[in-house]
Amino acid sequence: MISYRDVGSLDGATQAEVEALLERSRAITRTPEDRAQVAAWERLAADCERIGFPHLTTTARLSQYHLLSNGGETSEAIAAFVRLMQVVHRHRDLIDPRKTEIVLGEISTAVITAVEDPTVPVERIEKMIDLVDQEVRLQGTDRAGVHIARAALSCSRGDARGTREWLERYRAEGSEGWRADEPSVLQIDVPLLARFDPAGADEVLVRGARANGLALDRAGEAPIGDDSIALWVLHAFLLRRQGRTAEADRIADVLLAARPAAGLAREAPPEQLVPVLENHPEAALVVVDHTLRNVLFDGTTWEVIAALARDRVRADPDGLEGGLLRRLADESAAAQDARGATRVHASELADFWWAGLPDAGPGTDPRPIDPHRWGNPDARAELILAAGWLDRAGWLSFHDAPRALSPRYRQLLEDSMELISAGDDAEADALAERLRAEGERLHCAATRVNVPLFRGARDADHGDIEGLVTGCLQAQAEFLAVHESLPDFVPQSLDGLMRATAQLAVSEPGIGWQRIEELISAQQRIVAETGRTPATSLQLAHLEIAAHLGQGDKVREQAEVVLATLAEESRQVDAVNVLLTVVRLTAEQAPDIAEAVARNAAAAGDEVQSRAGTAWLCWFAHRRGAPGAAEELRRVVDSVGGDVEALGPVPGWVVLDVVAPTGGDLPGLVEALLTDAEPLSGESLGLLVSAGAVLRDQAPADPRSREFQDRAVAITRGLDERNGDTRWSTWLEQRQVRVGSVEARR
Repeated sequence: MISYRDVGSLDGATQAEVEALLERSRAITRTPEDRAQVAAWERLAADCERIGFPHLTTTARLSQYHLLSNGGETSEAIAAFVRLMQVVHRHRDLIDPRKTEIVLGEISTAVITAVEDPTVPVERIEKMIDLVDQEVRLQGTDRAGVHIARAALSCSRGDARGTREWLERYRAEGSEGWRADEPSVLQIDVPLLARFDPAGADEVLVRGARANGLALDRAGEAPIGDDSIALWVLHAFLLRRQGRTAEADRIADVLLAARPAAGLAREAPPEQLVPVLENHPEAALVVVDHTLRNVLFDGTTWEVIAALARDRVRADPDGLEGGLLRRLADESAAAQDARGATRVHASELADFWWAGLPDAGPGTDPRPIDPHRWGNPDARAELILAAGWLDRAGWLSFHDAPRALSPRYRQLLEDSMELISAGDDAEADALAERLRAEGERLHCAATRVNVPLFRGARDADHGDIEGLVTGCLQAQAEFLAVHESLPDFVPQSLDGLMRATAQLAVSEPGIGWQRIEELISAQQRIVAETGRTPATSLQLAHLEIAAHLGQGDKVREQAEVVLATLAEESRQVDAVNVLLTVVRLTAEQAPDIAEAVARNAAAAGDEVQSRAGTAWLCWFAHRRGAPGAAEELRRVVDSVGGDVEALGPVPGWVVLDVVAPTGGDLPGLVEALLTDAEPLSGESLGLLVSAGAVLRDQAPADPRSREFQDRAVAITRGLDERNGDTRWSTWLEQRQVRVGSVEARR
C-alpha cells in the first residue's frame, strides 16, 4: 500500500504510475460536471485501489459524492459516501489527515441533503452517521458535526425532543469547528429547532448574531453586509412564523432598500426569503422565478415547493401554476411524514404554508392530468414550468435552461444534429417538426435556429442547394429573433453555414440572384444588429460574387477588404481557412494576391492547412512552368497515402491540374476526390472538367468522362442564363483547352 507520505520518494515505475493517476485526477476536474465525470472518478478510484493508493481513492470518492449530491442523485450520493467512509476506515493511516477531516466534516451537510429526499430510508441515513461517528471516536476528534447530523434526522422524523437533545449535545461539545455563534452554523441548527419552536429558534439566532456584532433586533440602524443577508432573512422568516408580520415586513423593506431581489435570491434560502417578501409581490416573484429555474420537482425540498406554491396561489388563486405546486408540496410532505412515521410536515403545511389560502378551485384541480406524466419527474417539471414560468422567462439559452429540464435541452441539441443523418426527406421533415414543437414548448432558443440550420445542412449533403438556401434563410431569421438568448456555439454554426451556403448558391444555376441577395442582406442585419457574428464571412460572400462574375477590379478591391476585416477579427474565425478561401477566389483574377496569401497560409496553418497552402503554391508554380512543381505536390499527396481529406481545404481540380503530368494512379486519386466532393453540384464544376480529362486519358472505357463533360456544359449554360452573359461558357472552353478535355481533343 502507498501512503500519502511516500509520494515523491517511490521507486521509478511506481512513482510514474502514481504521478499518472494524480495527473488524471487533475484532468478530470477540468471536464464538465456530469455523468461522464462521475464515471471517470469511478474508473480512477478502481485504478487507485488496484495499485493500493487510498489517499487518491478518497479524493475520487469524495468528488464523486459531491457530483451526485449536487446533481440531485441523493441515493447514489449516499452510496458513494458509504464507499468513501469504508476507504477511510480501512486505510486511515495512509490518507492525509487533512483529507480525512474534510470527509468527516461532510456528515451534517450529507444528512441534511439526504433527509430532504423521502425515498431514502431512515436506516441508510443512520448507517451513514454511524460510520462517521465510529471514525470520529477512533480519531478522538469532536463529534459536533455528528450531533448536528443526528439532530437533522430527528427533525425529519418529527422528533422534537430528540432534535433539541442532539442540538444541546453539539453546543456542549464546544467545538472550534462548530462554534454555536458562527453565522454558517446558525443557518444550519436554527432551522432545525424552528420546526418545533420558532420563537425559541429566533432567540438562539438573535443571541448568536449578537455575539458576532450583528443586532438583528435593530433593523435599519446599520448597513446590511453581504455576509449577513442570510441571517436577516432567517430572522424575518422566524418573525413571520410567529405571526409578527409587521416586524418581518420592516426587515423586508430594509433588505430591498439595500439589495435588489435578484441579489437577495442568491444569498438566502428561498423557503425563507419568499415568505419574508410576501407583501412585496413583485420582488417575491423575482425570487420565485429564480428558484423555479434552479429547483428539481422530484419530491425533495418540500419546503421550497411549499413557499413557491403559496406565492403563486396568493397571486392567482385559480391559476394552474399554484395548484400544481401545491399538489407537489402536499405529496412531498406526505412522503416525508410516511418515512418518519409522523405528521409534522402535513401539520406545518396546514398551520403555516397554507394558512389563509383559499382551497384550489375546480378549474385548477390538477387531478385530470395524466398520472403517468405527473409520476414522471421530467414530465411533471415541464407541466409545472409550462403553467407560468416558461412564459415569464421567454426564450432560453442552454445556460439559462431550468435545472429540472436541462437534460431535455441537451437532448434537443443532440436530436437536432441527427437531422443531418436523417434517412430521407420524410424522416427529416418528421424529426424537424417534432423538434420545432418541443423547442416551442420548452422555449429553447437554440432549437429555433438549429432545426433549419441542420435541416439545410442535410439538404446540402444530398445535393439540394435550394433546400440549403431555404434552411439558411430560416436560420438567419430565427437568429435575429432570439439572438440574445443563444449560446456562443449557435452564431458560430450559423456563420459557418452562411459561408458555405453563399459559396454553393453562387455556383448553382438554379439559385436566383434574388435568393442570394436575401442571404447577404440577412447576414448584414445580423452583423450590424447583433454583434455576435464576425463580418469576415459577409465580406467573403461579396468576394464570392465578384469572383464568380469575373469582376477583376472588384475582386482585388474586395480581397483587400476581406484581409483587412480578418486582421480585426482573427480571433473570431479560423483565420487560415479564410486565407485559403481568399486564395481560391483570387487565383484566376488576382494571382499575385492569391499566391502571397497562399504562402502566408502555408506558413501559419496547422499541418492540414499547410498542405492546402502548399498545394496552391505548387499550382501557381505549375502555371508558370516552374520545374518540379508537379513532383512536389505528388510527394505531398503520397505522404498522406492518397487521403484527400488530409490535403485540407483545397479544390480537387487544383490537385489534378498539377499532378496529372506525373502519371501514377490518377484514376484512384480521381475516385477519392470525387467521393470527397459528393454531391457534385455547380461548386464542383472545375473538378468535373479535370476529372473528366483524367478519365479520358487513363480510363477511356469509363463512361463518366462523357457524363462529366455533359454536366459541365449544362452547368455553364445554366450559369450564363442566370447571369445574363457568356462568361462561364467561355471559361469552360478555355479550361478544356488547358486540361486537354474530350471536346478540346475533338
